[in-house]
This record gives sequence, structure tokens and C-alpha cells, in this order.
Amino acid sequence: MSFLSSNAPAPTRQYSDEIVTNRHSPSPPHLVIFFVKIGLLRASLSSPYGRRFRRNAPHSTLFLHSHPIPTSTMKTKQNIAIAITLTLVLPLSAAFEPWTNKEGKTIQLELLEVTGEDDAKAGVFKMQNGQKATIKAANLAEADAKRLAEWKPAAAEPEAAKGEPSVFDEVLDGDLVKLDGKKLKKFTPESKPTKYYVFYYTASWCPPCQAFTPDLVDFYNKNKNDNFEIVLITSDSSEDAMEGYAASKKMPWPQLKQSKAASFKKKFAHGVRGIPSVIVCDLKGEIVSSNGRNLDELEKLIK
Repeated sequence: MSFLSSNAPAPTRQYSDEIVTNRHSPSPPHLVIFFVKIGLLRASLSSPYGRRFRRNAPHSTLFLHSHPIPTSTMKTKQNIAIAITLTLVLPLSAAFEPWTNKEGKTIQLELLEVTGEDDAKAGVFKMQNGQKATIKAANLAEADAKRLAEWKPAAAEPEAAKGEPSVFDEVLDGDLVKLDGKKLKKFTPESKPTKYYVFYYTASWCPPCQAFTPDLVDFYNKNKNDNFEIVLITSDSSEDAMEGYAASKKMPWPQLKQSKAASFKKKFAHGVRGIPSVIVCDLKGEIVSSNGRNLDELEKLIK
């Protein structure tokens, strides 16, 4: 009984359908080993059995002998040579895994998706010759049926934030955090501002900052739109202090990681001499306003 469903290619009459791919090439720098393998393969295939093997094997798939080979056809050392050569020369892709059916037959397949529900589940597999085959969970060994039932597709990579590119992307991308409950967690924005970045230079130990921040929070919650984004640049000496400050004021905007603040200040000289300070920049990095603390003027600018 064949391992695969009826849409799988039928094996050559003399051989089983245990498939080994020959599409993969050895990786450098193991050239010496590669040529040794090729030599073994050529020597093996030049034998009487090897010539018959080449005539009957499909172009892109090799089928291994599953029954005893007569000694008159091939010597024991030729058996070993072919086995070793195929094992070394034809490595399997990391995506292929062994799957076993109820009869105990195992084959290397790549699981692409799972269809159906409960007892009617089935796997859509890719074979090493590039074709696809569907296998019902009910036809698999118990352990593999359970593996198929629990399979989940790999999580998709998060999409890049939509919006206009800016000179700040290189520094901000991947290094933003945002308050989630009472903790700062990694933050990837769904979109980027279309006009301005508003950089808020502040610190938890600064009394004027403690007084000004609630007003800025209120401003942000009332006026946030696609034109701008506030990004906090801290002068705190630790992530814990920065996190406690954000939580106590319920800050709704993203913040640059504390460990990246010094390099940001060095790269973008905004002329900050004291905090709190609010600097408005366009996407090219030009300072539009150094007086963002005037919230009435800031509101006019970001509309």
C-alpha cells in the first residue's frame, strides 16, 4: 500500500517509493569531500546495477532498493558505496521531516498546511520532487497524527510601518518602547508620521518635567493625528526609572530605549540645554520649532 494518496506519482516497478532528493548541492568550502562523493557515485553507477539504476530512475527522483539485491548483480561494497554516497551527496532540506503511516512506512515530506477539522484533518505535503500530496491524519501513525493535529503555520513577519521615510528611521526602527499597563514593552508602530516628529526631552528626576508632562499627555490625547508623533528621549540613567515615570504619568506615546538615548543625542544635535524641552522636526531632520512647550503654537503646527 502506498504511503501517499492517489495523486502521488507511481514508483518504478523494481523500486520502492522511498524518496531521496537530488536537487541540493554540497556547500563550500567542502570541495574536497564533494569530489570524493562524486567519485564514489560515479564508481557505483558504472557497475551493472548502477547502469540499470540510471535507466529506470526518474529524472529528478531516485528510488532506493527495498528488497535484497542479488549478489550476482551487485557486490556488497557497491551497496555500501551507493548508500554512503546518496546520504552524503543528497542532503535533505531543513523543512523536510520524517512522517510515518500506520503501516510503519516513513518518508521525508514538508508539511505546508492542514485542512479539515477534528477527525477529518488532513495534511497537504510537499514531496522532494516538488509535487504535492494530501495525507489524512487517520492514515498516519498515532504520534504523527497528533503532530499534524497540533501543527500551526509559522508566524508572519510584522509588516513595516506605513508612512513617509525619515532620517530618524535608522535610529528609531526596532528601538522604540511603549507603555503597556505599567510596563514598557517593545513597540512597532503601524504607521509613521507624515510631517513631524516631536521629540520630548525629559527625565523622572526633573521637577519641571513632572509638572509639564500631564499637560503634554492631555495635549496628545486630544490632538493626535497622522501628521505627527511624539517620541520621548530620556535623561534617566536606568530603564526602571524611565518605566516608573511613564507609568505614573500614563504616557501614551512611544519612547526611545534608554540605552539608545545617548547615541540619539549625539547623532541629532537639537541644541537642548535644559529639560523639559520639546523639539519639532520635519522628516528630513530640520528643526521646525524649538519651542514645542508652547502647546497652543504646537497645536497650530500639527493640524
